[in-house]
Formats: sequence, structure tokens, C-alpha cells
Amino acid sequence: VPRARWLSCRLAPLRSVSGSRLPCPGRPRVVNTVRSLDVGCCVRVVLDLIREGGRLGQRVGVACLEKTGTLASEAEAMGAEIICVDKRPGLRPGTIGRLAAVFRRMRPDVLHTHQIGALTYAGPAALASGSPVVHTEHGKH
Repeated sequence: VPRARWLSCRLAPLRSVSGSRLPCPGRPRVVNTVRSLDVGCCVRVVLDLIREGGRLGQRVGVACLEKTGTLASEAEAMGAEIICVDKRPGLRPGTIGRLAAVFRRMRPDVLHTHQIGALTYAGPAALASGSPVVHTEHGKH
């Protein structure tokens, strides 16, 4: 989340399209959602976001759908809270409820999903928990 957005919160409350006031804490919590933190281009971007977010004073976290992955320790070393819901292979609608409970506990100011698989589960879970979502589709686009 750009620093300017959070600085602007101190000047004037932000409003959503519907007119409701958006949250604006002193140290925003940003939670990234991915399949796992295994090696790959998408995960490198997430690690960069964690690093930069920590530098900007954000409270950062990662919700992993399937497993924590080989780079989870690197994310934790940068201060990220890592949660995994252990989704099994295949379409698992129950994962949405587990993610919603995670998001209610973590209370993200911004939930950032990476890739369509993460959005498929985290999008509805974010709606259920009241968390705003930003999505990034990585790849050739």
C-alpha cells in the first residue's frame, strides 16, 4: 500500500465508493494471500512487499492456502505472520470459512491476493470478514 495513501488518512478520512469511511490505523495491517511460499516469481514479489511494508511500518502477514512453503522462514525473518489453512487438492468450499476466520482474527486493513487461485478462496472470505481486497494476477499479462 503506497505510503501516500496512509499519510492522506491523517489529513482527511478516506471514503469508499459507497461513502462509508475506510479504516486508517497508524500502522496498517496488510495480509498477502498465496497458495504457498514456495519458490517462484509471485512469491518473490510477495517477499518484496513484506520487506518494503515492514520498512514503511506496516504490520504484514501471509495467509497460505495449501502449505507454508520453503520461503516461509524468510518471510517470518522479515516480521511477517504466516498462517496456513492446509487446503487439500481440488475444489474445497470449506476453505472459504477457514480463511474468513483467519481474516477476522488477523483484521487486515488490506488483503492482497496473488493469482486467481488465491482470489477464488480469499475473495469470498474477505467479503465475509469485511476485509477490503486488492488482487494481482502475475504472469504474461
